[in-house]
Amino acid sequence: MATTLEDPVSMAIFARVVEAKSFTTAASALSGSTSPVSKRVTALDERLGARLLQRTTRSPSLMPDGSNLSQRCLRMVHAADERAELAEARGAQPRGALRLTCPTVFADAFLSDVIASFGRNAPRGKSCRRRSARSPST
Repeated sequence: MATTLEDPVSMAIFARVVEAKSFTTAASALSGSTSPVSKRVTALDERLGARLLQRTTRSPSLMPDGSNLSQRCLRMVHAADERAELAEARGAQPRGALRLTCPTVFADAFLSDVIASFGRNAPRGKSCRRRSARSPST
């Protein structure tokens, strides 16, 4: 059976339900509502031809097939979370070139402090200033 584009999303949702031990809590953590979360897990059940969770009014419990899949899905989700955190940390500090073209009077009056702050707060960045007596063309 070939994987569809929906499968990784459904597996991630399934993993969040297992982790939270609740459809409602998982939906809240995913900034969504319970109904779409439940529908995704049901669709995954049907797609795989296996019952993954025993649903009760209190909390879902893993079925044998769900237990096997949940371990893999949780690893996938935790790896994705880890990668997202690394990417977020890398992007937390500005880097690259800040290029400004503006009239000299404007740069002297308003941008000196901003450019100095950029240099202090973004050691991996550099500023390139071009000041001119005329306005930049649009």
